[in-house]
Amino acid sequence: MKAGFSAFLALTALALALALGLGLYLGAEQNHYAFAAADERGEASAAAGVVLRSEAELGGDLCLTAEYSPASGENESSSRWIAGGRPREYGAPGLRAYSDYSLLYEWPAGEAEIENPVHIALYTELRENHASGENSASARLLLNDFTKRAPIIISDPMDELFDAEGNPLHGFDLGSVLPVPLPGEVYLNAEYELTGKRFFIEQRFCAEPDGAQPPAVTCASLAAGEWFYFSVALRSEETGELLDGSELPGGGWGVWRVRCEPFGAGLKLDFASIERVLDLGEDWDGVWLDLSGDGALVLAGVLDGEGVSLVTLDAASGAEVQRLGLLTNEDLAGIDQPLDICNLEVHSSDAGAAFVFRLDSRFDGEGVAVTSYSGGRYTLEYTLSAPLTYLPDSAPRYLNTDILRGNWQSTDFLTDGERLFVLYDVLFDYTEDNDVFHSYEGWYALSVWTDEGCQYTQWFNSGPDRPYRKYSSYTGGPPWSSSCELILESEAAA
Repeated sequence: MKAGFSAFLALTALALALALGLGLYLGAEQNHYAFAAADERGEASAAAGVVLRSEAELGGDLCLTAEYSPASGENESSSRWIAGGRPREYGAPGLRAYSDYSLLYEWPAGEAEIENPVHIALYTELRENHASGENSASARLLLNDFTKRAPIIISDPMDELFDAEGNPLHGFDLGSVLPVPLPGEVYLNAEYELTGKRFFIEQRFCAEPDGAQPPAVTCASLAAGEWFYFSVALRSEETGELLDGSELPGGGWGVWRVRCEPFGAGLKLDFASIERVLDLGEDWDGVWLDLSGDGALVLAGVLDGEGVSLVTLDAASGAEVQRLGLLTNEDLAGIDQPLDICNLEVHSSDAGAAFVFRLDSRFDGEGVAVTSYSGGRYTLEYTLSAPLTYLPDSAPRYLNTDILRGNWQSTDFLTDGERLFVLYDVLFDYTEDNDVFHSYEGWYALSVWTDEGCQYTQWFNSGPDRPYRKYSSYTGGPPWSSSCELILESEAAA
């Protein structure tokens, strides 16, 4: 009994020692990882009310967090252990689709178990009339002989979307819900290989002298409570014009919604409940969907011949609440790419939203619309472009010269309804003369904008991930997972 009690005391002492050691280590690490300002222009008071929050995971188990107030210069750091590492986080389930009948089927034994009726027809035609051997066939076929509808095939390899019965929607032809006629005669090169328990059919569209290209498909979607809102557009590859939408639910192109419910890590969608809640007409170039900061409204950003406008819908009823012009063609004049390949990002808070229109996530928006939000309605305060205004003299130099060489992107936006806060992530190339590979160092910058321009900028060459933001083109990217975002002080306190 005494021996057992002694062993228990020894184990308890060891556990306490380990806990104390881990606590001391965490305390040292969290004090070490903090934001450090390197340069600033303007009055720091212009940044009052905003907080930078950064998290870094080191080794998969240690998570460090820092919150920094640019106005006061105060850091607040914390750390914690994540047993087994943080589980992988996925974005909200979204709708993605393409205009292609290529697909892989697998089945236990016997004949191929194919569900899509067009695939069945193609498989039967190839096997019975174009076989080049026991397990393969190929032929050039006219798609119009097998279907009159344009294909809208859902791509969901992560199995996040399911039908009302719980069947995965990956490979489901949404054309059965959104019927759109094929744009003329569409030819394809079809082939299959039947090996063991796998049937693979590859569809490669081919242009005929009088044939049409398959349509291009774009999608936007979001889940709002019991409803899944989405928009789908099919356009001619040659002209960019919308295809005939007269047979669509509601009689034309628009935003639809269907009832949804959680199902595992994804959503069940009941397409039998489909209804059109927003008529987009025939003259528009793109639509993006998001939620208001309080989740009460669905925000539809619509790009058309006049610019970008906002249409808000009540998330529960689907009723239209407001229409508001955001960005005019003059605001977008600096973008020298086709506008239909651009993205509209919505960065919402309880006080307002910043609508950022840019080419893609790597480049600054040529148009930013700052709005305030009150009583369920948005008010346009001003529009601007928000580029990085200057590079600090203390930044690393390229090839031991006075040259500042950096790549930067704006990674987060936030508004309190009056000011626009923009966070930039910058990589400086500090390669030296004798370096074989390029070396990089990551910095952050925060700028505060109003309708009168940039009021304040502060640079940071340190953060929770700072020691790991130096790396080379030989070793690849940094071996850590980190994030940095802007939040309002009121949200940080909550």
